[in-house]
Amino acid sequence: MGLFRSSPVLGIAEETLEFVLETCADTHPNEFMGLLRAEESSRLKFRGANPGKGRVITDILVIPGTESGEAMATLKGDMIPTNVGGLGTVHSHPSGSTRPSNEDLRTFSKKGVRHIIVASPYDRSSWQCYNSKGEPVNLPVLEVEFDDENPFEPENTGFF
Repeated sequence: MGLFRSSPVLGIAEETLEFVLETCADTHPNEFMGLLRAEESSRLKFRGANPGKGRVITDILVIPGTESGEAMATLKGDMIPTNVGGLGTVHSHPSGSTRPSNEDLRTFSKKGVRHIIVASPYDRSSWQCYNSKGEPVNLPVLEVEFDDENPFEPENTGFF
């Protein structure tokens, strides 16, 4: 165990997966692309059993200037904030295949440890997670309790 070893990826929050599926469907026939972000499980509340120590994918960061078309999506590297804590990428394949392309494999090797491809028809059975080598990995869907409180509402900012 090294000093800087990262904690394992335990799964993806159910609400986060639903957001991904809906966003991919809304973007169709163009590809969607975003960055995966995670929280330590110790900071989260779970509706089911606690999955243990590690990270849970809880957010998708959509980068301004992302270019997308029917057969590609590209993040603008200079638009990615340095402090995003990115875990990997998520993007759609309107073609219906969850298999990574050669370009996907190049991206996987450079940008994180988990990568999700969502294929048309963008439902619970049409996505696959991969590691940075392009190998399929199991990514459980976890029931995470999120606060419904909007931090941007005036009563929650402390300004009013």
